[in-house]
Amino acid sequence: MTNIDTLYLFVFIFSIISITRIFLKFIISLLQTDPKPILFSNREIFLYGLFLTYIITFLIQNNK
Repeated sequence: MTNIDTLYLFVFIFSIISITRIFLKFIISLLQTDPKPILFSNREIFLYGLFLTYIITFLIQNNK
């Protein structure tokens, strides 16, 4: 449990949960009768970009 692969897996799962949350927020906002825009701060945009980048990198590295 203390090896580095476990840490990478933890960050990967955390990233998936965060990106899924954004996706669900988008779908819920889209299906409302009065859709409201989803506003993100610069910090949130940066973090979500990092999460998405990590997911893509993790998938590419594990497919080799």
